[in-house]
Amino acid sequence: MSRVTVDTGTGAGLRSRPVAERGRRCGVANDKPEGGNLQSVNRALRALELIAEERELGVTELGRRLGVHKATASRLVATLAERGLVERDPLTEKYRLGFGLIRLAGAAMASLDLVRTGRPILEELADRTRETVNLGVLSGDAVVYIDQVTGTRSIVAVSWVGRRTPLHCTSNGKVLLAFLGEPERERLLVGPLERPTPRSVVK
Repeated sequence: MSRVTVDTGTGAGLRSRPVAERGRRCGVANDKPEGGNLQSVNRALRALELIAEERELGVTELGRRLGVHKATASRLVATLAERGLVERDPLTEKYRLGFGLIRLAGAAMASLDLVRTGRPILEELADRTRETVNLGVLSGDAVVYIDQVTGTRSIVAVSWVGRRTPLHCTSNGKVLLAFLGEPERERLLVGPLERPTPRSVVK
């Protein structure tokens, strides 16, 4: 089965209840389990995903997208900034991904045998076709690009590494779907499907 493609705190009792209510009104996040995970961790990871998707996000918009108070979003990005995972643009006052993520990504990529094995193939294809070649893997209901070699014909160098796109919207994703077993393919294509662009085929 092909899953890789190359394309051209807790508390209880009556006494604690008013404190919790005040915390909710002030936007204080409680680390309550959410589907078996800590809510604050889920929010931090989702914040990184949203910032990655939008390139830059302000605290107000980030809070709205996360469904939390602006104060909670502000504390969240401040913590991420302390770790170098996001950084604040002094001109726009919005947050973007930080260089700390490059260090983490580099460590992950270095330990990924698939990238080391696939790189010579990508380079050969890029050399023969002079087109940009991407290496993508199946991740849930999407394809995630883990490596890229830019071809000489490329006018604009855009890195797809790290991007996550719906399977039904890219050539890589469609190849992955084609080689999946029928039950899994049908499960992944159960609608409604996301329509990133007006021309995206969702039926």
